[in-house]
Amino acid sequence: MEPEEKFIDVLQNLEFMIVKVYRQHPDMTDYQVIRALDALVAHYRAESHSQTPKPVKLDDYEQKVFDAVKTMSEIRLGREQSNISMVSRSLDDILYCLRKIHKSAQNWNKRNGRQGYLNFVQEFVR
Repeated sequence: MEPEEKFIDVLQNLEFMIVKVYRQHPDMTDYQVIRALDALVAHYRAESHSQTPKPVKLDDYEQKVFDAVKTMSEIRLGREQSNISMVSRSLDDILYCLRKIHKSAQNWNKRNGRQGYLNFVQEFVR
């Protein structure tokens, strides 16, 4: 089984949160998503090394994406309660998924411009 198949549920959950913010703020850009994902990867990487995550200055949309995706990440890590029963994942699993989405955002942005990733991914999220 490919890693993407193994984590499809987590990837969908995290991207759902990104699209949710985008739908509320349609002028948001891929760059803001990429910055938020950079901050989340750094946050969880520091945690995985038993370090305190460094504060990062994010703009309003970046912070909204950061908060939304972090909330879902915490649910998937089994640290926060949810109305829906979900299989808990490891910190390494969450980091893998965040990096995968980050790479996708960069690729779609290069291909299709400032909202290339956001316009691509929203077609797959209901």
